Amino acid sequence: MIDFGTRPPRRQVTIGLDLGHANDHSALAIIEQDQHHRVLRQVSRLPLRTPFGEIVNRLGRIARSPDLAGRTTIVADATGLGAPVIEMIRTAKIPASIVPVIITGGVNANQSNGTWHVPKKDLITALYLMFEQGGISIPNGLPGYRDLEEELLHFGTARSDIHDDLLMALSLAAWHTRPRTKVGPRDDGRLV
Repeated sequence: MIDFGTRPPRRQVTIGLDLGHANDHSALAIIEQDQHHRVLRQVSRLPLRTPFGEIVNRLGRIARSPDLAGRTTIVADATGLGAPVIEMIRTAKIPASIVPVIITGGVNANQSNGTWHVPKKDLITALYLMFEQGGISIPNGLPGYRDLEEELLHFGTARSDIHDDLLMALSLAAWHTRPRTKVGPRDDGRLV
């Protein structure tokens, strides 16, 4: 399922979930982290029209695996159809912390009624800063990495054949695991 090397993880695991359905894929990115470093352990795009119930079941299988018991946080896209999926995750009693994120075009990140409202630029910036500062590594040969690399290289360009679902799943996880003293909403809501 997820390769944590020869030992079970002793660190927190964060699952970024970007939701799509008919025209956009849903995607998962799983980061294992300690205080200073993160390792991307899985990045995967689900087939178009994957039922949300199947996605919730997959999250449950991951979070209930013996290696991850008590160490999992799910950071899920709560934009649009995401809110009902968040409720499905909660109803399934998945043993994980759940962090709903509504992706906005706004200026400041803020939290209201347990849901974060985060500008897309903040999500992407947190990931790119993590890459730039060496705060995340990607094992050689990680399945799905080539697709992620393509999305990273072409993000914001006019190429309509490139999706951003893997990038957004990873950005959600990276934003949540970012070093709070360097990147992220300050008390005034600004990113840096």
